[in-house]
Amino acid sequence: PGNRPSVAGAEGWDVHRRRNDSLVMDAFYGQFKSECVCPRCDHVSVSFNAFNNVSLEIPQPEPDPMDGTRTVPVLLFRRDMRTPPLRYGATVPKGGSVGDVRNALSELSGIPPQRMAVCDVY
Repeated sequence: PGNRPSVAGAEGWDVHRRRNDSLVMDAFYGQFKSECVCPRCDHVSVSFNAFNNVSLEIPQPEPDPMDGTRTVPVLLFRRDMRTPPLRYGATVPKGGSVGDVRNALSELSGIPPQRMAVCDVY
């Protein structure tokens, strides 16, 4: 009896493949085996299911508690107005000031911060 679920799974997969025979089936399908054990009587239920996709969580890096920065989107308009505005992402300390945005934008654009006029648009 220990081999019976494997045989049933192989037979089920064979039936599924005969019904859905294609290159897509060969390349993108598979079979899950699930086992459930009853906590009262220890009965084991085994099932086999065909699948064509698997959802996986993409791990995100843990935020560094020492990294207290954020990136602020900034549009830089030149004085001559003939040049289209340039889009930047200025990285500044969380809770920073307009001066921090100015200094970060200065590093990105090469324009001295004292030559900038800054406004916030909602």
